[in-house]
Amino acid sequence: MPEHADIAATASLIAEPAQALEHLAGVGGSTPVRRPPLGKQARSLRFARCCYDHLAGQLGVAVAQALQRHGYVVAQPGKRCGITPAGEHWFSGMGLDVRTLRPTRNGLARLCLDWTERTHHVGGPLGVAMLAAFCERGWLRRTPGSRAVTLTPPGRIALREQLGVEVEDR
Repeated sequence: MPEHADIAATASLIAEPAQALEHLAGVGGSTPVRRPPLGKQARSLRFARCCYDHLAGQLGVAVAQALQRHGYVVAQPGKRCGITPAGEHWFSGMGLDVRTLRPTRNGLARLCLDWTERTHHVGGPLGVAMLAAFCERGWLRRTPGSRAVTLTPPGRIALREQLGVEVEDR
């Protein structure tokens, strides 16, 4: 019979389905799984896509890592991200005033586990606003009828110059 702590932990996970799925996605065997080659649509989704309304995939993870590397966001307990003064300055240069964003119960920015890359990209209100800003600048283009996102040539240059992001879509 499970102990009280196990029941409470299970109840907590059931109450938060997204967190439960992220927890389960982080649990995996050490033996690599052989899979058939990905088709064009699957490769597009793996490279860059929307996760809810924020950027995910290889590009989303690369942007999240670059934001952390530059000290614009910092990981905090509970998979939250704090936005540093340098980050506020960088985002304002993008036309994004982070002070006007409304935090959710998970804060302004959250580390969201990427299902293809098995590491985190930036979610929450900051992730949503960042995707919108990248699209408004013409760096990214959302694909109608799909979660896929296209990195434009100007976007590739801008992300490389501004964040040092080097990614290749295959």
